[in-house]
Order: sequence, then structure tokens, then C-alpha cells
Amino acid sequence: MVTYKVTEPRFYNDRMYGPGTGRNFIKVDKPFPKDKNGNIPAGLVLVEQAVDKKAASQEVDRVKIKKVMMEMIKNEEGCTPEGVPTMAPLKSKTKLKFSQELRDELLMEIRNDEQNNIERDDVSFTNSPAGVQTL
Repeated sequence: MVTYKVTEPRFYNDRMYGPGTGRNFIKVDKPFPKDKNGNIPAGLVLVEQAVDKKAASQEVDRVKIKKVMMEMIKNEEGCTPEGVPTMAPLKSKTKLKFSQELRDELLMEIRNDEQNNIERDDVSFTNSPAGVQTL
């Protein structure tokens, strides 16, 4: 939603808007088209433009949530028997609002990081990688 303050009287959707009409703001789903100079129509002032919900969810502090999730898994508190942090304790510890999908994404990242660390720790070379013989 986009909100415009009406500074000059004008009609919009068969209604009069402007000072003294009781309708000082126009809310529309899509912004009004700008002219060739990039200006909005005369008599309108852009007040606010709603932030897309998807963009707002990406602004959540993913690092903090991931850190708290790793701590919960390590201490085995607030987790299911499978080791998945439950939403209520996770949200109360982070004091952030986020979706279950984000939690699942971060859990996959944690699991992948753990698997990569295991694979990295299992590999060892005596001299150099070139010295390893293949069977």
C-alpha cells in the first residue's frame, strides 16, 4: 500500500479529496505513475510506502537466531527428541518474530555445517595430497 497526502483538491474514484473535504489521504495498492521528469502528480505528497512482507522477513537477524539454535541444540533444552529447537522457546530467547520456514532453513544450515566439519576432520594427509596413492 502507498499513502499520499492530498494538498490540492482533486477527485479520485468519484470522491473529492483534499483540504477541507475530510479526506486528506489517498491509499492505493500501486503508486501513481510518475511523469517523464520522475515527479509524482501535482497536489500529492508521498507519505509512506508499505514494506513488502517478504523483504521484512529477510531483515530478521539470522545470525542471532542461528547462534541461539546451536546453543539450544548443544544444551538439549527446548528441543524435540530429534534435536530440533521448538518455536516458542526459540522466539522467547531471541525476542524476534520469524517463521517456522526460517527456523527450518537455519536448521538445515547448521546440519550441513556439522556434516562438513565431520568430513573435514576425517581427512588427513601424511605428506601431501600428491603423495596419496589411489587403489
